[in-house]
Amino acid sequence: SSDLAATPEGRIFDALMRRLASFPGGRRLVPPNTVYPVGSGAKDDEYIVVSHAPNVPLRTEISDEGEKIRRGIFGMSVMTRLGVGESGRASDVAGALAAHFDCQRLTEGTTTVRIVNLPQVGAGYVDGDRWRVPVTAEYETIRV
Repeated sequence: SSDLAATPEGRIFDALMRRLASFPGGRRLVPPNTVYPVGSGAKDDEYIVVSHAPNVPLRTEISDEGEKIRRGIFGMSVMTRLGVGESGRASDVAGALAAHFDCQRLTEGTTTVRIVNLPQVGAGYVDGDRWRVPVTAEYETIRV
């Protein structure tokens, strides 16, 4: 649970991270703004880097009391050693990760987050000494 769990934004992030943590395989998860590896440690052969892009909140009514909708994109990048290939392990894991988030309703405290579209697997590319295959899951809140 994040330090921001008292805010809708924190609960949204916590709900998404909890779903990601339930993805089978026990891969290391690298949250936003995290140094990995720490110190002189070695990177795992395969891990997932997380990004989060919240969007502008919306009011559903004219009054200040109305429901508020928060939308955003939760990004997950499958990172593997170079030489695995585009159609190899990283793309397979990315496809399974997209399926893991498809049609999900996630609840954290008073906040319910819904994945609104089929999560997308992007084109893989070289990122430093790794092959990166991005996956994006678009979400919106139902309750905050």
